[in-house]
Amino acid sequence: MIYKKAKELLKKLADRGEILAIAESCTGGLMASAITCHPGASQVFLGGLVAYSNSTKHKLLGVNMSTLEEFGAVSSNCASEMAQGVFNIFASDYSVAITGIAGPDGGSASKPVGLVFISVGNQETIDVFEYHFYGDRETIQHQAVMMAFDLLAKKIDGVE
Repeated sequence: MIYKKAKELLKKLADRGEILAIAESCTGGLMASAITCHPGASQVFLGGLVAYSNSTKHKLLGVNMSTLEEFGAVSSNCASEMAQGVFNIFASDYSVAITGIAGPDGGSASKPVGLVFISVGNQETIDVFEYHFYGDRETIQHQAVMMAFDLLAKKIDGVE
């Protein structure tokens, strides 16, 4: 299903002559893989970064160390800064960033397994959404990517 969503999104971007870049953490490149399995993806997909560690988020995406220390990598603040970092690197029309806890370990009472922040931006705004997904690691990753595709489609269509 994620491959079908990716294909629909690629067509939408191509029809508009717009381009996308992404930053992934807990999904580990799943979104990029779903996009790049389609021929012609390079016309609208500039690239993505899998920024799994805090140091990578900071060094490559420009996430502030103070954000990581105060709010953590799994936060709306970090997701927003990841999306901005993708804009800074790729100068795309749209960016998506995903950060969360896919499990089965790593969760806590305040940040349980399944907590995911997805940011979707264009040159005007970056919106961040919080989700609580359920299931095993693979299921959570797939749910996060599906939601990211849905949010991006709405952003492209101008739907709030």
